[in-house]
Amino acid sequence: MIKILIITHFLLLISILSVSQNYADNVIISASVSGAALHLHDEDPDAPKIDQSSVRLNLKAGYFLWDRSAIGIYGGYFYQKNKTEERDTITSGMQRKEFYIGPYYKLYLKLFKGFNFTLFSSVYYRYSIHKPLIESQYPMTENSYNLSLVPGLSYDITPRLSIDLDVGEFTAYILNFRRKDPTLDEEQQKVTTFRTNTSFNRFRLSALTFGFSYKIGNR
Repeated sequence: MIKILIITHFLLLISILSVSQNYADNVIISASVSGAALHLHDEDPDAPKIDQSSVRLNLKAGYFLWDRSAIGIYGGYFYQKNKTEERDTITSGMQRKEFYIGPYYKLYLKLFKGFNFTLFSSVYYRYSIHKPLIESQYPMTENSYNLSLVPGLSYDITPRLSIDLDVGEFTAYILNFRRKDPTLDEEQQKVTTFRTNTSFNRFRLSALTFGFSYKIGNR
């Protein structure tokens, strides 16, 4: 949390010292796609085979009420599949699907010509389904209410088109978790917790997300 406060104050200082391009009264449409895949298939027939893949799609539609501040709607979809096989038999595995949507606010702080620091924040709802690949295990569902802060960079290729880069995320959320296990009673199947998650304490390429934005307006 201290790192987030330092970053936020640093970006605000830059915004005061810089001369900003005027984005006011523009509509902005943004999209990003990210994913990863891992396949470990050893030549040894007794060695486990591991397959992992994921893909994420984020969409944003916003409006610049002020010169460097946009508000709008944020939503997306996430899919993940993990599977481990031994001698052509699945020993563990899971499919996960997520859908999320909510309002957002994004601040653009100019560094120098064409380059901006960005700070994205959103309060959104997320619904997640976990489906095991083994019949003896039980599916799970999650509902959560999230507060997310994401710093990043953007570069204006043209006055309308820009490249976006998100460089990490801090999220605090209330999670309602339900395991659909018929051996448990209704109350035991449900769990509600408060959690936080951050990618600032370690560098991973998977924490980087590239995207594009397009501005529509008279300027």
